[in-house]
Amino acid sequence: MEKLKKQRLERAGWTAGSARDFLELSDEETARVEVELELVDVAGRRAAARDPSLRSG
Repeated sequence: MEKLKKQRLERAGWTAGSARDFLELSDEETARVEVELELVDVAGRRAAARDPSLRSG
């Protein structure tokens, strides 16, 4: 997040943090989410390699 935007939000009473903090995830849960996100990324890259119409940008 941009520094100025973060400061503006904090002055308005908002807090900035991680998804882990917001969801109160344990170390194990955080690790699982990270693994799952990596698997989704790998699967997407493999699919895009097979089918060029799936490529982003």
